[in-house]
Formats: sequence, structure tokens, C-alpha cells
Amino acid sequence: MVSGIVASSVGVDAAALAQWLRSHPCLLVLDNCEHVLEAAAGVAAELLRDCAGLRIVATSREPLQVPGEVTMRVPALPATEAERLFIERARLAQPRFELTTETSSQVAEVCRRLDGIPLALELAAALLRGMSLDTLLIGLRDRFRLLVGRGAGVPERQRTLEAAVAWGFALLSSEEQTVFSRLSVLAGTFSLEKALAVAAGDTVPEAEVLPLITRLVERSMVDLVGGSGYAMAESIREYGRMALRRRGEEVEVLSRAAGDAGTRQEHWNALSLLRDALEQIPGDDPRRGDLLDRLAWEAECAGSYALGAQALEELDGLLAGGSDLAARAVVQIRLSNFLPMASGDLDAAEAAAHRARELYVAAGEPDRALAVAAQLAWAHGYRGDLAGQAAAARAVAEQAEAAGDRMVLRNALGALGVAQVVLGDLEPARSTLERGHAIAAEEHDVTQQGWFAATLAFADTLSGRLAMGRARLDRALLEVEEPGAIMLEVSTFLHTWRATTERPCRRSPIESRWSRSSTFGGHGC
Repeated sequence: MVSGIVASSVGVDAAALAQWLRSHPCLLVLDNCEHVLEAAAGVAAELLRDCAGLRIVATSREPLQVPGEVTMRVPALPATEAERLFIERARLAQPRFELTTETSSQVAEVCRRLDGIPLALELAAALLRGMSLDTLLIGLRDRFRLLVGRGAGVPERQRTLEAAVAWGFALLSSEEQTVFSRLSVLAGTFSLEKALAVAAGDTVPEAEVLPLITRLVERSMVDLVGGSGYAMAESIREYGRMALRRRGEEVEVLSRAAGDAGTRQEHWNALSLLRDALEQIPGDDPRRGDLLDRLAWEAECAGSYALGAQALEELDGLLAGGSDLAARAVVQIRLSNFLPMASGDLDAAEAAAHRARELYVAAGEPDRALAVAAQLAWAHGYRGDLAGQAAAARAVAEQAEAAGDRMVLRNALGALGVAQVVLGDLEPARSTLERGHAIAAEEHDVTQQGWFAATLAFADTLSGRLAMGRARLDRALLEVEEPGAIMLEVSTFLHTWRATTERPCRRSPIESRWSRSSTFGGHGC
């Protein structure tokens, strides 16, 4: 079929095509080869072998893989070219269209959102006959429904943006479609390791993911970034999400993509993915509880305590009325920890801790009330009673050590050590915090190790050991996964303690030493 079409274009029979091309040196253009790839490749290979002077330019979503082929990937339009095309088409649709400071930024945003894809830009510009740029930008939230052309004589695949992307998607194998759909949950640049974690599963073994991604790159559905990273254009990615939703895998894949966050930015990405997953399911979906629990954890790691508190409050609502009272108690303990950082509502935080204690007793686990007692020790300090915090934490630490509860002992030592630091009992504080740090190290809890190290660095600084404090803090912030969250917890406690003491606007000796230290930076009234 391909050879017959080429022959008819020059007015000869297929059998005479090679002879005609030998006597007429020319450039042969084969356009849109992807849907007849094997046939086009066969014809091209045969003609190049028989016609020494022939040159062929073939356009396709993937290479023809014929001998001597040189591949040139056609990128999306650069920003300036995309904007120029959009403006030209906009003026055809709306002759009064003018470029102003405001519309310039809107045009740039439209072009960015549409990835510089010429067809998408032309379809969007045509809509200006009946809508403003403001409305167009809002409409791009559902770009496939919006970008629909109505011109006659245009191939079906070029009438809408969705049809154009669907054309390429339909050419993929079922395994390629699966991997493509799953990768669509990853915004921005992602690594091969992340791609393996997200795309593997069910019908796609992990060993097959890399070859399939390579095929998607060859077919222009995934972009290779910087030699080792990958990315998908926003319009392509949105189509993939639609395909993933049709497959019924969206929530599962979003949840999988949110796993194994390491850096703070990865925790923020995980937050976005989990929130997206929660938006896809109704309030009574049994998966909601696990997603909310994970969302609260990621919020803590990212330092977004307000979002974490919201997730925990919804999770508590799901558990209310159920039989698992201990699970509700855990949620209430976490809430009591989040609320001071989230809103500064100390009454609510203390009330949550008391509810946790009551729930543990009702659940027949009165021993777990010791964990609540450790949390309540902090409440003294948040209200400005550092001596009360120290006394309560010391009592809890003694009970936890006698009971062999290392986690509660660690928490109590943290509360005691911080109180000792702020009260100026620096040497006892160092001993207390080093014990807590050692327990965190035994548990391989990097976040808690960082917290104790940061508080020890504070004690070093206040005792005049500035170099030691700076070195300790630098090491802690390099080693932990979410340094911002650690510093937020320490600074929130100190600022809350200061605010609740209701003193005149002047610094205490300890505050003055804090503000002079370059290790942490100063703060004023």
C-alpha cells in the first residue's frame, strides 16, 4: 500500500517506481509513518538500496529503524515561537486582540500549560472568538473537553487535542499503555528508580519496565531529561491520568507513587499525590483511613502541621463509633503533638492528650497511658511552666525506665532535656539529651536523632561552645530527611514558651545568648 501511494504521487506504477527514482534524483517525503511503520520502513529500505541518489525524510512518532537512518527529534515549540504562533492565530480569531502587559503574561501561561504543542495552541487561540484569555486559562483545567476544533477538511485526529494524543496512545502495546498510564501520576522530572516503583506490578514485571519506558521515549510519549531522568508533557500526562482512571488504577498508583519519600521536597510531592488520591474516592471508601494516616505522616515530615492536623481530625471521625479505641487513642496523641505547631491551640492539644488517655483506659491498655503522660509533660512547657514540664517528664522517664518502655523513655527525656536547656540547667540537659539521642540511634530513627542533635546544639551554644554547637547542628541538618520540621518543632516550643510567660518586651539572659549566636540566628520581640 505504501509503495502504491508513493508511485501514484509521481504518476507511475509501483513496479516502475524504483526505475523512475533512479532517473529522477529527488527528496522523498513520507509523512505520518507511525500507523504503517513496518510497511513504510520496508519501502524506504528497498528504495534506498535500489536508488543511490535518493534521499528520504520520514516523519513518525518513532524511528523506522532502516540502515543509515539519522533520527532528529522534533521538540515542542520554544516559548517565544509558541507565543508568536498563539498570537497570530488569536488575531485571526479575534482581530481586536491586543498584547498588553496583562495579556502577555496570560499568553505565556497558556503556551506553558499547553507544552508548546502547535495543534493545542491553534485550537486554544480559535476559542478566543467567544471567550477571554482569563476564561481560557480556567478552561484548560479540562483541556481535552475544551480544545475541540470545528473546521471542515481536517483529519479526525487533528480536530481535538484529545484525538491527537489518543492517536499516539492507540499505537502503543497493552504493556506500553499500562506503563504510560501509571507514569502519568509523576509530575516534573522523575528518576528511573521512581518509575520502576510506580510502573511495575500486576501485568508488568519490574524487569520489563525499563525496556517499555525506552519504547515510550522512542514513540515520543515520554521525554528523556538530562540523560538519566524522565518527564512527560502536561497534556500527555493528563491524557495518561484519564487512561489510568478508566483502568481503575488511579488511587492505587497514586498511593504507590507517594511511597519512599526521602528529601523534604519528596515529602511535599507525596503530600500532593496522597491528597489527589483522597479526592478520587468517596468519604466511606475503606481505603480512606490508610491514606489519611499516611498523609498525616508525610505532613509531619514536610513540616506542614496544619495539613497533618486536618488529616488526623478526619481520620478520628472515621474511627469514631468503631471498636478500635486504641487506634483512636494513637490519633489523639498525634493530634496533641501536631496542634501546637499547626495552630498554637494549646487547650485543644491538651484536650486531645486527655482523650487519648481515656481511650487507652477504655481499651483495656492502661499501660499506654504512660505515653500520654509524656505528651502531657510538654503541655506544661507550652504554657510557660518549664519547671512543671521538667518535673512531669522526669517522673514519666523514671516510670518508663522501670517498665522498659524505650520509646516513652525517649520522649520523656526529650521533654526533660528541653526544659532543662531553657531553664539554664545546661550540663544536666546535655546528659539527658545525649541519653535520648542514644535511644534514637539504637532505634535507627534518623528524624529523632536529628531532633536531639539540634537541641544539643542549642545547649552547646548557650554554654558558650559555639563551634561545637555549629558543627553538631550542621551534621544534624545534613543527615536528617526533614530539617525544616525539626527546626520548626524546636522554635515553636521556644516561641510558645516565651509568649505564654507574659513578660515585658525584654530578653532574658538565655534569650540574649540565643540571639547573639550565629549558629541559630536571632529573634526579637
